Amino acid sequence: QIAQVRAEIERRRQALVEADRNVRVLEKLRERQLEAAAAEESRLEAKEFDEIALIGYRRSGGDA
Repeated sequence: QIAQVRAEIERRRQALVEADRNVRVLEKLRERQLEAAAAEESRLEAKEFDEIALIGYRRSGGDA
């Protein structure tokens, strides 16, 4: 009886350890995805500013 309880405790402990590991992996993945999305947003924003600057340059006669 005691051996069965100890075995069940160990089984549940291992399941908890694995679940905790999975949670950490998912949290790290989410963090990487958020960082990638922020980098892409910054890239697009910089591209937009470059286009605005180029339009202003052309309007001022800079390419003539």
